[in-house]
Amino acid sequence: CSRDWSSDVCSSDLAVNLMEKRTGWGASYPANLRNGEWEYASFQATGMRAESRDMTPCLTCHLPKKDDDFLFSLDKIKAAN
Repeated sequence: CSRDWSSDVCSSDLAVNLMEKRTGWGASYPANLRNGEWEYASFQATGMRAESRDMTPCLTCHLPKKDDDFLFSLDKIKAAN
């Protein structure tokens, strides 16, 4: 582990989780988990996609935000435009 001693977090343990929306995306998810046309991904600190990461927790967490296009920050995005 390459540790940044200014924090207690090991840099090799960090990940970036993203979501992106495109036409036709999301169709591979079961209907009870589908978040419209959103796709979720997790990337390791190295920049490599964590292909084996189960995105079910992300899908489940965003489901209640269906009326806001599955986003927790839709109001902030609208205000910025």
